[in-house]
Amino acid sequence: MTSSTLEFEASVVSAVAEVDGDVTIALAPAVIHRSEGISGVDPGTRWSQAAELVFTGAELEGEPPTLPAHIVRGKLRAGVYTYLDMLPVPTHGVGPAAFDMEFSDGSRLAVVGETVTLRLHGDAKYVEHTNVA
Repeated sequence: MTSSTLEFEASVVSAVAEVDGDVTIALAPAVIHRSEGISGVDPGTRWSQAAELVFTGAELEGEPPTLPAHIVRGKLRAGVYTYLDMLPVPTHGVGPAAFDMEFSDGSRLAVVGETVTLRLHGDAKYVEHTNVA
């Protein structure tokens, strides 16, 4: 069975939106690691795909950087789990949620919300084969 993870440290934030108490972080591209073993650990493939992280009942902490912005570190807490530089695919309605991002220009942004959902858009495009994540 194939497992997949979104790799924060290789993804690019293309938009940040606050609407009706929700915060959406658009990733274009998001980098997805797929593996027949443990995704993010075992050999596999990397794919590029548009994605959104949607936080309900959320607010931003800090100002969004100049976009697009390359994530160099990301830590997402969803329910009882904390994910460093990655997030399992799929992730739907898990909470409470908090996402801390550091960008290549040194700026930081955080989102705190009731839940987080990862939405993938369009077709994934093959990037490369990896021996390790």
